[in-house]
Amino acid sequence: MLLESLDSIAVVGEAADSSEAQDMIARLRDSDLGPQVVLMDVQMRERDEGFDATAKLMTRWPEIGILIFTSFDTEESVARAISVGARGYLLKDSSAEMIEHAIRGVRLGQVAFSWSAMQRLSQSALESRAPQVTLTAREEEIVQLVARDLTNREIATMLFVSEATVKTHVANLLTKLAVSTRGDAVIAAREFGILD
Repeated sequence: MLLESLDSIAVVGEAADSSEAQDMIARLRDSDLGPQVVLMDVQMRERDEGFDATAKLMTRWPEIGILIFTSFDTEESVARAISVGARGYLLKDSSAEMIEHAIRGVRLGQVAFSWSAMQRLSQSALESRAPQVTLTAREEEIVQLVARDLTNREIATMLFVSEATVKTHVANLLTKLAVSTRGDAVIAAREFGILD
């Protein structure tokens, strides 16, 4: 009801579980109603099913931004959301303005984590997960070019791909490195040993 009251957001479907979500998105992708953002509850029919569903959706449609929307406010939940590829994590008591802002940001390839979610991820927790950060060969190539301060268009020209493809890879980089800007992605990549 909240989302449908926002002029800038169109709700194109609802699903009760992972299988239903995949089937629905597959159908919608063949029309003009393909979702750009999925608002994912952690608890669906099965405990923690939202995390498994996120991982499956990211594998099939990495260009779709997934925003975890939950009442669970724990370090483990936030870390797991990041590990399965979610681009955001909001609590259900978030304001309408915050929810709308997060959806808009995720649609644009940004990350959107509530302040409390970020607080749950202490520096030591992030460091302990550093070895688990793995990028594809293409993502490593792109972060190298981002570090050279090239634009998405310049990177696309250099790699003979579309600018939209580069944007998708950059969005995935931001998610995997748990950062919100290209500059922070370069810093994080250096900290993780991905860049010299």
